[in-house]
Amino acid sequence: MSRQAGGSCGPAHDRLQTAGEFAKSAEDVGEQYAAAPRSARSVPRRKHGHSATGRGGGQSGEQPKPSPNSRRDGLRQRGTHENGPRADEPFVDLNCAGLTREFLESELFGHEKGAFTGAVSAKPGLLEVGHRGTIFLDEIGDIDPNVQPKLLKVVEEKRFRRMGDVRDRFVDVRLIAATHQDLRHLIETKAFRSDLYFRISTVPLAIPPLRERQDDIPSITQSLLNRICSDMARPRAELSPKALERLCAYYWPGNIRELRNVLERALLFTDRSALEPGDLTFESGPDQRSSSYKPDWTLEEVERFHISEAFSAEGQNVEKTARRLGIAKSTLYQKLKTLHLI
Repeated sequence: MSRQAGGSCGPAHDRLQTAGEFAKSAEDVGEQYAAAPRSARSVPRRKHGHSATGRGGGQSGEQPKPSPNSRRDGLRQRGTHENGPRADEPFVDLNCAGLTREFLESELFGHEKGAFTGAVSAKPGLLEVGHRGTIFLDEIGDIDPNVQPKLLKVVEEKRFRRMGDVRDRFVDVRLIAATHQDLRHLIETKAFRSDLYFRISTVPLAIPPLRERQDDIPSITQSLLNRICSDMARPRAELSPKALERLCAYYWPGNIRELRNVLERALLFTDRSALEPGDLTFESGPDQRSSSYKPDWTLEEVERFHISEAFSAEGQNVEKTARRLGIAKSTLYQKLKTLHLI
């Protein structure tokens, strides 16, 4: 599963995402909506009047990782929420990657006082906080198998129990999920429940990687520039035609996360309103879409290239990629995070 969220740059697959993942930033939903692939923009319009669950997946980096503490993270999660009947209700999100079972349960379902060591008071979970609204679960493929049946109960029966409680609580939420993993492969290895998979896959949507969406780069770039300039309290900036050509020629292994870093770095070191090719520096190797090894690369660039190619060849499946590279799955996962490939 791929994980894949002024001028034409060529033909426009980064992370499978749900129909609701369009613009988490409430102040400029319109700009972020423009960052979605054209073929995907009609889906939320059809879906926004319903409470159907959705699942997406694809290559990481297509959007910044969602965080409960950052309103700027993400490019797509909020579109269905903002444009539907739940727009006035809460929108909450949680990145499930790397969370222990106990912490994940506490975050999702909440807990009662004394439910576990350190539970000095009762705490509502995100399901309660997001009642009547939308909850977005990123990296749902990483959810502990023991938590999956409890999440399935929420989806099917709209009820759950806090940790340490004996009574059911009822909740009405729209669930949106995303993952860079191949959930069907996880089902085969018994790491993900098939019944949960089919319940969250009502509206699956594939978002291609940035390198396969060259036509979208100009609009995404200008949207990011506007937001970065606003954050820096500086005048609006634009790219010169040659600078835009350079962005379009790059293969973007880090997707939109890497694009934002390149633009932010350029704005930090220049006061000009028009960015030139010389203002753009890349950390991921040479500027080429059909990447091929060059002997003048640094060791980090060679490692990034080799891991990125293997990760893509194995459909962004961490287990298969680790087996292909001959390293432990945990080692590969850390390298993918360090190299900003997930």
